[in-house]
Order: sequence, then C-alpha cells, then structure tokens
Amino acid sequence: MTETILEVMNIRKSYKKRTILNTLSFKVNKGEIVALLGINGAGKSTLINSINQLIPLDAGTVTFFNQQNQPIDRQKIGVMMQKNIQLSRLTVKETLTLAASYYHKPLPYTKLIALANLAEHENKRVAKLSGGQKRRLSFAVALAGDPQLIFLDEPTAGMDSSSRQKLWQVISLLKKEGKTFFVTSHYLDELESSANRLLILKESNIVFDGTLEDLRRKSGTAEITFHSKLSEKIFTEWKTVLSVTRTGESIHLMTNQVNQVVVQLVPYLSGIENLVIKQNSLESLFVSLNEGGGNHE
Repeated sequence: MTETILEVMNIRKSYKKRTILNTLSFKVNKGEIVALLGINGAGKSTLINSINQLIPLDAGTVTFFNQQNQPIDRQKIGVMMQKNIQLSRLTVKETLTLAASYYHKPLPYTKLIALANLAEHENKRVAKLSGGQKRRLSFAVALAGDPQLIFLDEPTAGMDSSSRQKLWQVISLLKKEGKTFFVTSHYLDELESSANRLLILKESNIVFDGTLEDLRRKSGTAEITFHSKLSEKIFTEWKTVLSVTRTGESIHLMTNQVNQVVVQLVPYLSGIENLVIKQNSLESLFVSLNEGGGNHE
C-alpha cells in the first residue's frame, strides 16, 4: 500500500502583489525521488521554503506523515538549501557532530562522513573546503538526523562530474533504504536518470505531475529508425505512428507512443535490421514545455 508522507493542498504565496505559487496541490509518497523543475524565478525555492515553514503561506495546508494540524516533526525531515553551511571556523568533523547533536537518533558520524565522501577532509575548516566539498558537507548535515524525507535544493551545484555521479549513487542507495527525496536541480540529465516522478512549475502553477514516460507521451515524440525492405505503407496505417519517411532501405517512424510501436514491430522483426530508438531527453522536453520562458535553474 502506498504511504503518503507529504501532502500539499491548495497552497498560495504572493510577493508584492505578484503570485508565486497559485493554489498548488500534490502528494509525495514514501520511497520516491520527486524532481521539481522550473525556469529561473518559477518559485521552486519558494515552494521548498514554504513547505518547510521557513516562510509563511498565504493560504493552504501542508501535512507531513499524515499528521494533520500538527507542527513539523523536524526529527524526520532533512533540508539541504542552495546556500552552503556557513560555520566557516568549524572543521568538517565539528560541523557534523554539532548537526547530529540536535537529533534524538542521529546517523553515526562514521556513516555521515562516508556518505559525504569527506573522510580525508574531516579536520579541515569549512572555510578551506572547495565549493563542491561544501555541497557534500551540506548534504551530510541534511542527513544527520537520519530523516525519512529529505529536501535537496540544487544539491550538486559546484561539483565536478565525478562528485555529482557519486552523490546520486548515494541518493539511490538511500532510496533503496526507504528514504524519500524532493529535489530541484539544473542538471536535468541527473534527474532524467534518477527521478521517478517530475513536477513542473510554470507561471505559478504545476503544469505537469508524472513520470518521464508520461511527459514523453504528452509533450514529446521519438524517432524509430531501421533498415528494411518492408513496405512503409504497413506503418502508415498504425494510429500510434505520427509520420513515416523512407530513405532507400532506411525507414523512419515518428511516434509519441514508443512502447506500443515496439510491440507492433515484433511480428516484423525478421525483416528489420539496425533498429534504433531515439527518445526526447528531459532537457528537450522541458525546453519545449517552457518555450519562450527563459533559462531553467
């Protein structure tokens, strides 16, 4: 049975008569990695801050762990904000020890330092860390209380590609342990391979809530190419195919229903060679959805 651990109902937020969040509603279930997407200024950070009661809402309710009308149990929640830890005079070890002291059942220090991959820097002052190392430290601080729900706002900003990959491996591992993540990132390739659900925020509203495959069906097309002597007329009669073109023995099918077309192709596989499927990336789908709307964060 699906367990809802966060429910947002009809929340609204405005600044100086400008609506930032317009009656938003959604749920987050246990074990999900939910990615929040939106162009710069769409309100992603405002949404995370509002959910965590760091800024007041104008209207609406936020319920954690099905505990209605109850204050946030911060022992169960971790938050990694865009800004890094500012305790510049403390060492990495002192910072993690301090963070853990606020919780009843914190993660052991040895696990925290390993998850952040900062063991060799544990005696280094925070001020001396690189930008990527500070992000990893902020990530570890968010995990200090062994939370069930973790908010990550641009977690890999400032990291090199290797560190980014390692962090997402840690997130994937923690997901398997039952942790739930609510993430924003401007690295859409990371979200494409890691998130199992997308929320897209545009013009103060959530305009999409679903999986990447749902988004491809709704907004994108894919190209299926293969070599065959079969007549292209076979495929023009399929309702799942948007267009068919032929160049010599190469046939190109455009579709927004890839899985169905692949199933339909099965009886013809003996007459098909070099089958290639090119699907829209999350980046291209996002840009298309926000056409004319600026850059994403």
